[in-house]
Amino acid sequence: MFKHMEVNMTNKQAKERLEYLRGEILAERISYGELDELKELSIFIEENDTLLLEWAGVPEKINY
Repeated sequence: MFKHMEVNMTNKQAKERLEYLRGEILAERISYGELDELKELSIFIEENDTLLLEWAGVPEKINY
């Protein structure tokens, strides 16, 4: 699991940044720095957003 850094953003700002990062992923031009930022912002990613969760390296939740 990741050790989260303190993120000084509002929920709205984080969501806007996540959408920008999604665009970079889909355009196949995301940088290593942006991947690190995505990992830091993973606490704001919706539970069903598999694209961002996968790229952020968040482990899958398995419900038994």
